[in-house]
Amino acid sequence: MATVWVVWDGVPRVFSSAQAATKYRDEWPRLNEGEIFEAEIDGTRLMLFQPWQLESEKTYRSIGFFMHEFSQVEYSLRYAVGEELALKPKHLDVVTAAFDVAALCNLAVVLFGERGEMKKLINRFRKLNDHRQRVAHGLWMPESEGGYVHHIARTNLKDMAYKQQAHELEKLAEEALSLRNEFSVELTGMGIYFQTEDDDHPVE
Repeated sequence: MATVWVVWDGVPRVFSSAQAATKYRDEWPRLNEGEIFEAEIDGTRLMLFQPWQLESEKTYRSIGFFMHEFSQVEYSLRYAVGEELALKPKHLDVVTAAFDVAALCNLAVVLFGERGEMKKLINRFRKLNDHRQRVAHGLWMPESEGGYVHHIARTNLKDMAYKQQAHELEKLAEEALSLRNEFSVELTGMGIYFQTEDDDHPVE
């Protein structure tokens, strides 16, 4: 992305520097009330956001990315538990929905804990759930400090502040994706399949 400066009085006029934008506005008396602010160009698309709005958008995206990938791992584990318990498909969601993530992990350890690396994988999922707790139950200020969240953990009632969460949640989403693949390898002998940007054929 490239940073530009916009003179705005209802119509965007784009400049490569703040000085150029100010000079242009000063030359046109009717634009004296026009606002000057930074914006981003992504390819050919001008993103008319204030800097704080851009920070917010990054945070919103990373929250959604992480929660999506977490839900995929959680459902994969619920499905595996249902299969191991020989639940009928129509009963799978009804039965497994009764377990929160902590109870689901405890049950999965009983069912799969002696199978290869499953116990380690389940413990990694527990840690991901700790992060999910602050994402879901924390107080967010997405425009501040690279994505700021204030959270009080139920387990110890400690008051914690977390900064740079937009970047952190991107990494945690990737961890969730990797974890889902590793669960699949342990349980089925096959990983999930990924699509590369350069290839139309799926690769493992």
